[in-house]
Amino acid sequence: MKSLRVAFRSRPGLRITQPSFTYRLHIQPSCARRLSCYSSSARDKKGAPRQIQYQYNWIEDVETLEKYVPGGYHPVMIGNVLKSRYEIVAKLGYGGFSTVWLARDIEQHTYVALKVGVSDSRMHETTVMKALSESKPSVSTTSVAASGAGAIPVPLDEFTVHGPNGTHPCYTTAVAECNIRDCSSSRMFKLDVTRALALKLVSAVAYMHDQGYVHGDIHLGNAMIKLNSGLGTISIDQLCVRPQTEDISRADEGALPPNVPARAVRPLDLGKPASEISLQETNLLLIDFGESFAPAKTFRPCEDCRSYLAARPPECRFEPSSPLSFSADIWCLGIALWDLIAMKPLFNDQLVPPDSVVAQQEDILGPMPPQWWKQWEKRLEYFDAEGNSTRGNDDTSPPLDEAFKVWGQKYRAKRKAGVLPQDEEPAFISLLSRMLSLDPRGRPSANEVLASEWIKNWAMPSFQQSLAGIPEQNAMPQ
Repeated sequence: MKSLRVAFRSRPGLRITQPSFTYRLHIQPSCARRLSCYSSSARDKKGAPRQIQYQYNWIEDVETLEKYVPGGYHPVMIGNVLKSRYEIVAKLGYGGFSTVWLARDIEQHTYVALKVGVSDSRMHETTVMKALSESKPSVSTTSVAASGAGAIPVPLDEFTVHGPNGTHPCYTTAVAECNIRDCSSSRMFKLDVTRALALKLVSAVAYMHDQGYVHGDIHLGNAMIKLNSGLGTISIDQLCVRPQTEDISRADEGALPPNVPARAVRPLDLGKPASEISLQETNLLLIDFGESFAPAKTFRPCEDCRSYLAARPPECRFEPSSPLSFSADIWCLGIALWDLIAMKPLFNDQLVPPDSVVAQQEDILGPMPPQWWKQWEKRLEYFDAEGNSTRGNDDTSPPLDEAFKVWGQKYRAKRKAGVLPQDEEPAFISLLSRMLSLDPRGRPSANEVLASEWIKNWAMPSFQQSLAGIPEQNAMPQ
């Protein structure tokens, strides 16, 4: 009898999820509390509904409980059946605008990923996904960029559910077992696997751009690996799922309001450590199109960018009213490639002010455009008038090439993951420095990234080898 055992994530610290970006704070659970707002039937003096604030005891690694309010999350419990078809088995993840569940399709006798959006949201991402999955590559699209079409998940079903917090859009897709960010949180991918994943991520973005769409939220948490584990065909008993749940309780010991679930469910991890993933298991999917848009049809200013602080393009700070476009994706893609190969994040955004991240960008990638330098009011807190750091060596980040040796190559050698050879390292740094140009006008297009020396000479061979081991129905086009 075939079975698939799954593990639940256990991470130190508190994850606080805001729309499109996540923070980790290392605090004591005993002194942590969540503040929640709930719309009750209570009325103010004018007869209008008023908000009653409840305080919830903190639970590690679950969605923000204060979002279980009208307009927020739908309360989902293990065993619920949505649309009289999808039985909830476990939680796969959560974000600022949705929760994602592993569900058993009762009609098709298979597992699906079921995404439940916050109430009254448009959930336009299925429109983007359909447009991308149904489009044919244009004549100008290279064969490698065209292969990125295979990285776009296809919506299987769409519907709405009604609950105490409103009407919620839902859709299902095939299950992708491994989140790249999570499976590489404490391990590193082998070098050939890293190269193949890098090219597949770039090709997915290149395909989107060729179709006229900006993704809007590129990071390794939105890149998944489908491990071809046979998950879709085994029974619930064979799955061996034991969801980890915990009672939700108010700090004042009062009764829970009806729009909050009785128990919180921690996400399960269907994948395996990065170091154990083989080249033939690098079937990548790009997910979460909630921030995607077509710049030719929709104007979005840079200030609307919701990338987390360490990955946010600098023009979002210094040119907030300029159009958000493809170059912003290239910046985020460059950060993702760094995170894929290195161990330490390029920029530290934990418990530091935004100006500290700007200073790090200037240290590692600078100098910034002169007009930005004049515009930056806090510059003299980090640099002198000539642009030299005033923070001392310990608080000043090294330039990109030196940072990669210390935060990338050193960690890869220590973990026996394979270091970039002497001739490959400068090619990778050259590509990254172009993608992370502080001036967005200096960044390459996604197709230019695909044509770069590092992609052609080092990532491409691993990419081609990986295709040989992918089953035909999942293989990317040649």
